[in-house]
Amino acid sequence: MFLALYSKYMLISVPFGIVLFVIFIVLESDDKAVQAFYCIYAIVTIIWTTVFLEHLKRSSSEKAVKWGQAELKEDEILRPQFEGKKR
Repeated sequence: MFLALYSKYMLISVPFGIVLFVIFIVLESDDKAVQAFYCIYAIVTIIWTTVFLEHLKRSSSEKAVKWGQAELKEDEILRPQFEGKKR
């Protein structure tokens, strides 16, 4: 589920990165323009990451409800047959 969603979101991010990479190569002599593009790329990456993580949380919750795992307890039950050291 994670890789499928990540791949879909990379289709949004990769073209933007490639365009900026080409711009970096073309404008390598103008430092102020390159710094501006670095800032723009950083801001877009932050927004992209935030949107991706929020969508991942939402889709994970939807799948948990759909698969009947929303009320799943994650506590381990101590088994009386187990003979070992408690951690």
